[in-house]
Amino acid sequence: MDKMRRYLIFLCLSISLAGCRTAAPAEDTLEATNTSSAAGTPATAESSSAVESSVTAETPAAADSTITFPPAGEMLEVECEPFAPLDDDGSREVTVQYYFADGTEVSASYDLSAGETRDEAEEPVITIQRDWSTGAGVMHTSAPVTAQEDRDWILDAISSADFQPMRELPGYGNLVLFVEEDGETVSYGICSDGTLFWEDANGNAEFAAEALDYLKLSALTYKYAGRASDIGGYLPEGWLLSVQLEQRAEIPEEIAAVWDDYPAPPASHYRLCLQGEDFHIDLDREQAQILLETLFGQGDTGNISVPDFVPAGFDWTPDEEGIRLTEYLYTLGTSYESREDGPAVLQQTFYLYPDGTIARIPLASPIWNYQNEMESLTPSRERAAVAEAAFLPDDLNLIPY
Repeated sequence: MDKMRRYLIFLCLSISLAGCRTAAPAEDTLEATNTSSAAGTPATAESSSAVESSVTAETPAAADSTITFPPAGEMLEVECEPFAPLDDDGSREVTVQYYFADGTEVSASYDLSAGETRDEAEEPVITIQRDWSTGAGVMHTSAPVTAQEDRDWILDAISSADFQPMRELPGYGNLVLFVEEDGETVSYGICSDGTLFWEDANGNAEFAAEALDYLKLSALTYKYAGRASDIGGYLPEGWLLSVQLEQRAEIPEEIAAVWDDYPAPPASHYRLCLQGEDFHIDLDREQAQILLETLFGQGDTGNISVPDFVPAGFDWTPDEEGIRLTEYLYTLGTSYESREDGPAVLQQTFYLYPDGTIARIPLASPIWNYQNEMESLTPSRERAAVAEAAFLPDDLNLIPY
């Protein structure tokens, strides 16, 4: 059994003794305990193995260092999803849908398999940017386009475009294409109909109508995404554990009692599920705080640090031995409570890997708005954002050697 898995199984045993529900195979000598409940109902999580004393485990790395897990208390009574590893089925297809202001819609799917790749610094260096001035909210470029097939398609489209002079630029396109060579960069705006336009150093502007497939270029922007927000939605930015109640002038009657614990939601509104192929641990808010602080430390704001996530490489394949960590929060009284539909259970999922990598799963596929027009993107596989060396597996040194 690998080191990471042994740590987590011992952690499972420790928390089991402290009062958490656990499930593990007979070969690990842990007693299995069922967890099942009505999803989304705030309630006390009764434990069949609760004891009055807390559990303290001494780390072998530092004999004077201890990690103490108190007995389990109240937690959100929600059924954790069955464990499944973050998988890679080999597909690399991306579907782009574009909704125009007049109500028309276009859609296309592209197989973006990598093919032969070049060095990122090989000239011309090609990068893409979603134009923030049109409301897309993205002010950074993609990673360099490295697949030879993708490079050839972009450069061929530019070289074969029928540019015509124009008096002034038409404003901004949805995408901006940068081509850098010999220390000089030419930028091309791209409109949603595939029109290219650019301006030289002397102020001469040119455009080429419908010069390339806009939807394909948008798909390539996803493939070479530069930031985690480019591959999906992440709300909240931090841990659900750190979400606080909203401060309102008038407290709604149904959450008046919640304000006694301001600014933290009640303990019965939170749960953390830690799962592997053959074990399942449920942590309450206090226990989750200890675990996450042990792994990631405390930031300047006093909240638990959040790793700096970047998009996983388009061909990144996850390790099979990942441990899934899923947070659940009942959103009553928080900024994530929908005013129309009322509170719901919000969840976010991470995977911890033996080398210290953590992967974060988007809550939604990316959507961009462009002045009364909208674009959505749906990948054929779940692509994660990752942070390498985000934690030390040895921080889970709960097994005495």
